[in-house]
Amino acid sequence: MRFFVNKKMKRGLIIGGQATVASALVLGTVGFVANNKSIEVVVDGESQNVRTFGGKVEDALKAADVTVGQHDRVTPAVDSDIKNGDTVNILTAHKVEYQVDGEDKTVMTTARTVDELVDELDLADGSDINLDGHVQLASAEKLTVLTPKEVKLNLAGKKSTLTTTALDVDAVLADKGVKVGKHDEVKPARNTVVSDGITITYNKIQKKKKTTTEAIAFETKREEDAKLAKGKTETVTEGKAGERKVVTETVIRNGKKVSTKKVSDKVTREPVDALIKVGTKEEAPEPEENSDSEESSNNSSKGKKKKSKSSSKAKAPSGGVSSTWQALAQCESGGNWSINSGNGYYGGLQFSASSWRAAGGTKYAPLPHQATPAEQVATAEKLRANGGWGHWPACSSRLGLR
Repeated sequence: MRFFVNKKMKRGLIIGGQATVASALVLGTVGFVANNKSIEVVVDGESQNVRTFGGKVEDALKAADVTVGQHDRVTPAVDSDIKNGDTVNILTAHKVEYQVDGEDKTVMTTARTVDELVDELDLADGSDINLDGHVQLASAEKLTVLTPKEVKLNLAGKKSTLTTTALDVDAVLADKGVKVGKHDEVKPARNTVVSDGITITYNKIQKKKKTTTEAIAFETKREEDAKLAKGKTETVTEGKAGERKVVTETVIRNGKKVSTKKVSDKVTREPVDALIKVGTKEEAPEPEENSDSEESSNNSSKGKKKKSKSSSKAKAPSGGVSSTWQALAQCESGGNWSINSGNGYYGGLQFSASSWRAAGGTKYAPLPHQATPAEQVATAEKLRANGGWGHWPACSSRLGLR
């Protein structure tokens, strides 16, 4: 069956088709306008307006030709929906170098001020920070952070604990008012970085030096002399004690003496050895008396015995002894170098047995009066080197020696 369309029907169809096309055009224009959004994109404070048909933040970023880094902060989030008139903020991350308790660190951050960075780092309460919170990181010096730590102290034997933000051992001691001297002991080393629970030990060390003068004993040499009567001696060279300077060092730790040692020993004057001639010449024998005068001889012998006994108390020769010592002996013992006074004092200079031993006189004779005048003087010189003329207080004063 054939279907024919007359002219009147044809005109109606044309008009209807035109209306349909016009309607579609109107609807398309409305949809285009509705999906085309104006978005403000702000990057680190710099703003630009873009238009996008997309419905997400990432679409606006593409329209603005903005690439977001891993550490950048985007508000709202990249996958959030957007609508016409919205604003997208981007803070780009930057590298910040800082130091915590002496250890260098770096961080990628969007923080712009010290306060913002400190909040981001989540530092311990009570941390010591070298910069004010409002300071801009872009123009600031390096940020340093000292966190609080508990430290155990042993200062010169006194123990305590404290909480400190000091960087190293030296800073802790300075905070406690400790001035470390040249010889003081500090453990661990002063430049050691403080860690939580560390123990710091400080000992005050003093080193005191003392200089003393000591006498050096001289030797006594004896030479036999055939020209000198046997039993007699003659001082050729008077012995003189030498002298040395001895320096000792005493170590004192925290007020208590711990050691003393000799650090130097220098001879400042060499001793002069004494030289004594000892006679070996035999005396001519005395002529024998006749037997006829035996009684007279006996009487004479008795007289000689008495004379011999008295001669044992005679003064010993004092040749070679200086006039000063001779004068002192004259005052002390009447110049009798071989006297045993019976009251505990012996010889021309009236030594006690103990002072004779202390000064080394026993190397000459067991007791002073048994030694030669020169040997007695040599021993007396040692006493004088240590105690001066005070060993003979009365006579030395009388003679004007002190």
